[in-house]
Amino acid sequence: MGRYKPKRKYKTKKKSLLKRRLFWDIILVFILISSIAYFLFFSQLFKIEKIEVNVQEEALKNKIQVLVENKKGSNFFLFKAREMEDNLLSEYPEIEWLKIKKVFPDNFVLNLKKREAVNIFCFSGQEAENSCSLIDKQGILFPGFFSEDLTMIFGLEKPSSETMSNILKIEKTFNEQLGIEIEKFILDDNKKIILSMVEEWEVYFDLSGDVDLALTKIKLLLEKEIFPEERKNLKYIDLRFPKAYYKWADD
Repeated sequence: MGRYKPKRKYKTKKKSLLKRRLFWDIILVFILISSIAYFLFFSQLFKIEKIEVNVQEEALKNKIQVLVENKKGSNFFLFKAREMEDNLLSEYPEIEWLKIKKVFPDNFVLNLKKREAVNIFCFSGQEAENSCSLIDKQGILFPGFFSEDLTMIFGLEKPSSETMSNILKIEKTFNEQLGIEIEKFILDDNKKIILSMVEEWEVYFDLSGDVDLALTKIKLLLEKEIFPEERKNLKYIDLRFPKAYYKWADD
């Protein structure tokens, strides 16, 4: 005589209901996620409508404005700010730093700082129209307007940041402490540098040595031995050795 098992039928029915409920729960979750994704990535609410470029120089601002205008209409969440920063820094070497801030829900603000030119660098032996660029204190070359206030540097290769630091130190000493105007710098492999003065005499520095000591020597020399009225007859001062040497034009 067979046994009647009503509980087994009950469990099977219960499991079936649970599976159906789980199935519909998954469907509802999928619909919910899809709806949220569509709302975030395709809704007009999150389309970029405003781009603010904060830069003082109008010419550079206009260039960047044109470049970023095509980002209008892009999705706020999909917009790759870091990628655009890298592209702009690569495209415009005159930009020292750049930061794009996304402003929820539909715009971004672009802040940047333009490099400050401290001198004009020209590659020696090249055509004048394309051999010169502005240079900053780090030795970065970039295009821009050549001011007459900037002293020119000539060399076969662009100066390193260390060389630029020494050039600026030398230039400041001559301008502010000695009151002597430098016409141009001539670099020899970032080690030897010649200062050509407006008064038509020269100074030789060894940049691999102690530049501060060399500046102290020339200050003492110009104060104690070579007086302002005598400098018109000076040919050069050589500071590359332990003792400073100088030569008169008629020697």
